[in-house]
Amino acid sequence: MLANIAKQIEQYSGAISAYQMLIKMQPDIGRWHLGLAVVYDKNSQFLLAVNEYAIALSKADLSVSSAKFAQQRMQALGE
Repeated sequence: MLANIAKQIEQYSGAISAYQMLIKMQPDIGRWHLGLAVVYDKNSQFLLAVNEYAIALSKADLSVSSAKFAQQRMQALGE
């Protein structure tokens, strides 16, 4: 929740830290990687975003729509 709020109010460093903490605690949850990718994307850290989108897609817990979004963003970013 903290990561989501930080992302919404454009406190990117706080959102990045929160998602990194979630990933450290639960590395196999694709939602955390997807959230981190979105924050990186919004913060113009495109290489990091593409990497996190790819990791998110490698996890089995993403919904079909989330996976489609991640694939679309990777294509838009040139990967």
